[in-house]
Amino acid sequence: MPSITPKTGSAHRGVISLESPDVLEFTRHELSRRKQVVMRMSGSSMRPTIEDGELFTVVAVQPHDLRPRDVIMFSTDSGTALVHRLVRLSRRDGCALVLARGDYSQLLDPPIPLTRVIARVVAVQKRGSKRMIPLRRQGHVLWKLAQFLARLLPKRRRGVRR
Repeated sequence: MPSITPKTGSAHRGVISLESPDVLEFTRHELSRRKQVVMRMSGSSMRPTIEDGELFTVVAVQPHDLRPRDVIMFSTDSGTALVHRLVRLSRRDGCALVLARGDYSQLLDPPIPLTRVIARVVAVQKRGSKRMIPLRRQGHVLWKLAQFLARLLPKRRRGVRR
């Protein structure tokens, strides 16, 4: 397998994949140097926002700057990188937690500590395009409708009736 040369800032030598073994270490290092990191998506959990194989850009984010509907990159319990949408922030036993979910998924990810959030996705390069499209942070009617419907589905599955 050919080696992957990471792409950061405006350099265009290559692109690091989200599934690369050193993606977390590389991303933390580049973000600490105040650089943006461009990566290649692997998987379909963020369809249609980010399709498998598309490029996306992440930037460092401070915990107080996170908002519901942001697309975030975080580390999982197993030490892999995951990109999902932040659904809400919560607190349990004095620990700040993030609840996230892939756009293509109906189920929430297990809660993760806020300290595992590494970056926020700020742009996506759709297949066939040569430019990055910024991800907007304001609310969207379809997103709100999807969130409402998603809240109804899990309750029905658990046997809760109205």
